[in-house]
Amino acid sequence: MGVVSSKRIWYYRLSFNHRSTLMHKTLSRFILFFLPIVLGLPGFALGTHALEIPLGALLPLTGSASSNGASGKAAVEVAVEDINTYFAREGIPAHVSLTIMDTATDPTQTLAAIQTLANQGIRSIVGPYASSSLAAIQDYASQNEILVLSPASSSVDLSLADTIFRMVPDDT
Repeated sequence: MGVVSSKRIWYYRLSFNHRSTLMHKTLSRFILFFLPIVLGLPGFALGTHALEIPLGALLPLTGSASSNGASGKAAVEVAVEDINTYFAREGIPAHVSLTIMDTATDPTQTLAAIQTLANQGIRSIVGPYASSSLAAIQDYASQNEILVLSPASSSVDLSLADTIFRMVPDDT
């Protein structure tokens, strides 16, 4: 019994670290790849020294998918840190700021969270994870020209030409 538990713990650690690393790399690439698009969207202020690029994250920190939310939070924080380090090293006068909101894996709470982020001028968002939560914000995001990257939504119904990008294939 002790050997099985040890193997499960070891597998979980490997799996968690692998998922976090993959998500971190993917988020870093996403931010850099879409940076020219993001800079063209409204809601970005040029300060006296640097362009502030606000990024929101809609993560299931509580609720039924909270284990995904914890790894997602770690990944997006590291990705933002890496991007800011890159900007500083290359002398690029820009800085990504991050605002994380808990969706609680609840569509109603997810809609309220994206509205809060939009009211703060945030027009680029990572998340949500659940297809039901993504469906709840789809119209709002499109109507308000909010760029959304969902790392886990897989519903076929969400494969539309809008402002939402998904990192996983459909359920089909």
